[in-house]
Amino acid sequence: MTPPLVAPKTKRPVVVHIGNVGYPDKQPAHTLAQRTREMARKFRRLTFVGIDRQPIKPDRPNWKQITATFDKGLQAFQDNSIDHISSEMAIGHYGQKGIEKRDAETNTAACLRLAHQKLKPGAKLFLTVGETALPRIERQILKNGFLDTHVTVRRLKKTEYQRGFWTRHGKLGDRYLVIATKENPAGKKQSAAPTKHSKPNRPSKNDS
Repeated sequence: MTPPLVAPKTKRPVVVHIGNVGYPDKQPAHTLAQRTREMARKFRRLTFVGIDRQPIKPDRPNWKQITATFDKGLQAFQDNSIDHISSEMAIGHYGQKGIEKRDAETNTAACLRLAHQKLKPGAKLFLTVGETALPRIERQILKNGFLDTHVTVRRLKKTEYQRGFWTRHGKLGDRYLVIATKENPAGKKQSAAPTKHSKPNRPSKNDS
């Protein structure tokens, strides 16, 4: 019997990167888990945890890796324990059987429900998705815990595509940034994980 996955124990703020590795057979080795590696180097007082079905050996002391499907990896965390979750071209695009498969809708719903459950109050979920996945995200995010007043969407500018390998190379049309904040009960402090994104807005046809 396979033992249950257990999230790493740490007193530092926890940042989870979902689908962070990529594809060893489709992209250069130095681009695998590139964003997680760079962020772990930059923010040494945070603990970064990657979740991906592709195995990789972390090379930073504050970077841990869970080799699992997105939902199984999230299940390893205690409720209300994660300070920040991000996913670039991952949640919304994948079913358990691969990209844009028939079960992508149910898999997206499960991941969003778990993200809401595992985030601390006031913590944020950042999703970068292609236009093929955006309707799926919009259908499911309000059904799985997040409030409409706590969700914003904007179209990424072309210059922002350079932020990751798959935003640069994926053939999925326009890219969008979805930010969802878990409701913060009165008296609770905001999550400690820093973010440097500008305030997003709803996309319009004039965005480029």
